[in-house]
Amino acid sequence: MKTLALIFRYLIIFQIRRGWLIQKIHGTTPPVINGYVASMGSFSMAAVQLGLIFIGTLIYYPFFKMYDNKILEEEKAYENN
Repeated sequence: MKTLALIFRYLIIFQIRRGWLIQKIHGTTPPVINGYVASMGSFSMAAVQLGLIFIGTLIYYPFFKMYDNKILEEEKAYENN
């Protein structure tokens, strides 16, 4: 996750230096909307954020499934006792 955060951080720095991100918006704005607003209506930044969300989901999904399977086994063991 740190790698993904660093990639996103450097992408934003690169875009600010190039003048693509002009508006400052509040930090609690939802991810795809803040990319669109901060880039002055460019769908490319919103697409980048969607891509990052998708990549993050792919990274975390196996760990979520392992945890879910562990909890399921614990529930089955509890029901059998």
